[in-house]
Amino acid sequence: MSLGTKSYRVNSFSSGLDVGKLRSEIGVSTIEQGILEIKDFATRIDILFEGTLNNDDQNTLQTIIDAHDGSVVSGFEYADDDGESQTTSTTYIEKLKLTTSDLIAGDYLITYCAEVTITSGFKTVDVICDLDDVDELGQKRFDSQDDVEYMSFSGFKKKTLSAGIHTIDIDYKSAGSPEVAKIRRARIYIRKL
Repeated sequence: MSLGTKSYRVNSFSSGLDVGKLRSEIGVSTIEQGILEIKDFATRIDILFEGTLNNDDQNTLQTIIDAHDGSVVSGFEYADDDGESQTTSTTYIEKLKLTTSDLIAGDYLITYCAEVTITSGFKTVDVICDLDDVDELGQKRFDSQDDVEYMSFSGFKKKTLSAGIHTIDIDYKSAGSPEVAKIRRARIYIRKL
């Protein structure tokens, strides 16, 4: 299970940026998360860290970027769990939850997916993705044809979010005992528009 990665976009450079120098400066800084990748585009760069930066690390990153006459814009956050989980519960059980960093207010694109199946009996499994445990992004009831067939649950939605920390989760349940609902390959992605 991945606890998530975090991308930061750096915009508005007044002159060319030495990506090697930037990588080195971040590497010797007090930022705790390691750099996975730096992508250099004509008008911006994207820095992908192993995880979300805490407030001190975000301030350190901003100080480094300020020295290069740039500005930092939050990119995306991601979580996944490829492992198979199962339940006989008839109430929703959490498979995967993404807790965002402290987001700025604005429009975001949220994408989610998982594979589900059910064994024996009624052969019905329910799966849902919600925002902050109250705003349903997508929900589906699947009727399985056999106990080895996995069905795909996926979707995306544009949401206007308030500033702050938000949660997005994928939950699942069995339609009735003794059926065993199974879920795997769950993924959640959120990106600032």
